[in-house]
Amino acid sequence: MPKIDNLLFLLKTTHGATKKTLDGISEENSLVTIPGNPNHIRWITGHMVASVVYQARALGLAAEIPKEWSGLFGRGVEPVSDNSLYPSMEELRSKLSEIHEAIEKGAEGKSDAELDVEVEVIPGWKSSAMNMANFFCIHEFYHAGQVTMIRHTLGKTRIFG
Repeated sequence: MPKIDNLLFLLKTTHGATKKTLDGISEENSLVTIPGNPNHIRWITGHMVASVVYQARALGLAAEIPKEWSGLFGRGVEPVSDNSLYPSMEELRSKLSEIHEAIEKGAEGKSDAELDVEVEVIPGWKSSAMNMANFFCIHEFYHAGQVTMIRHTLGKTRIFG
């Protein structure tokens, strides 16, 4: 079986699960935090958006977000106290969906050789395109789990099981 079949399964499964976790989250709900976790759904979603840009780049695809979003949601950035600085939940959901679609479409047909190419999407961190794309699926699913915990606190229905 070509590697791309495995990767596309993981991409589509992860992206679909993330979409489910974000469905039904209102602008107001997106700013709720739970004890012990200062990250609200809007920040987590923005962080996932910033991260899927790396996933796209690992696969040799173009994906961009507004520069100010990187400053709000990038690697190692803490949530800010002024929620008016954040883009709307709808903007974030839309951008995440746009990048997810571009990744899935752009990944189709990649050869094993293309997926084995060493890439460096973050300075000093090199691995194969396949490994990087897989890592960012794991990363996204971890954060989707955080959203699921907040959904539970909000009294939202379960999305899995």
